[in-house]
Amino acid sequence: MALVRLEEFEDEWGKRYPAIGQAWRRVWEHVVPFFAFAPDVRKMIYTTNTVEALHRSLRKIIKTRGSFPNDAALKLLYLAIKNAGLRSLRQTPGCCGSGARCRSAPRSADRPRRSPRESP
Repeated sequence: MALVRLEEFEDEWGKRYPAIGQAWRRVWEHVVPFFAFAPDVRKMIYTTNTVEALHRSLRKIIKTRGSFPNDAALKLLYLAIKNAGLRSLRQTPGCCGSGARCRSAPRSADRPRRSPRESP
């Protein structure tokens, strides 16, 4: 199916942008396994936003602490990673299978979200 789509692209755009089709064909054996994943998983693979968000969370914790004299720092980092994982699951539609709700599903209507400007 992916090869058919590439051929369709080349038929329409190949004369104007020949390097794109050639580049895809050069690395085709590396691209094809990527399409074996579900669309939501593929999105997580090629999107760096999740990685950047995790990095930002960890940097925020590390920056506010001058030093890490004991294991409390490891606990803080563990909790930050765990919370970041739950946030990424909430942002992935259908992450728990067909029609099932995630444990970390977005808040229900009876629990309104606070706007970013409101203080905690």
